Order: sequence, then C-alpha cells, then structure tokens
Amino acid sequence: MKELEATVLKRLQQWDDVKEEIKQKYAERDASVHALLHEQIENYETLVALGGTFWNEAREEEWYVFGPLNEAERIQFVKDKYKSHYAYVQLNALFDELRKKAAMYFAKQARLQRQIHRT
Repeated sequence: MKELEATVLKRLQQWDDVKEEIKQKYAERDASVHALLHEQIENYETLVALGGTFWNEAREEEWYVFGPLNEAERIQFVKDKYKSHYAYVQLNALFDELRKKAAMYFAKQARLQRQIHRT
C-alpha cells in the first residue's frame, strides 16, 4: 500500500510542478502548452487506473476508485478541447478531485490496517 501511495503522490506532484506553467502558457496563447497538457492527460489517466475499479451496484457498472463523478465525459472534454483554456480548468478540477478521493482511500486503508493489527 505504501508503494501505491508513494506513486500516487509522485504523480500528483508532477501535476503540481507544471500546472502554473500550463496556466501561464494558455494565458500567453503559447502553442507549446498542448504537448504539456497531453503529458498531463496521460499522467491523470494513469493515476485513475492505479486506484483500480469497483462494481457500483446502483449504476450496475464498474467505476474507478480514484475517478471523480462524470470522469469519462470530463476527460473526453479535455482531450477534445485541448486548445482551449477551459481544458486546463477542467483538468485541474479533475486532479483536485482525484487528490481528495485518493486521500480518502489511503486514510480508510490505514484505518483498516490499524484495526487488523489491534485484533
């Protein structure tokens, strides 16, 4: 579990390291931003996949543990509209939501481990 958590934190840090640069390049209408954004889309999709999946009984479909609501539609918007500043805004929101879901997941796992060790 610690290895997964370290990997997730490393990949989230990769986003943190470039998000202001991406924001600035969009503001300057610098076309080199597109390559940076595509790298971070891949980073995001890897992060989502790292968390694994679970079966959502209510929706009768598989969901990603780290995947925010409407994740598929939202990441598709980012991919389709990558030339727009709004792609950055949406990707930033997705990373923020993923960060929260991952933190909740790791906190829950730590609690379960403590309970197991007490018994």
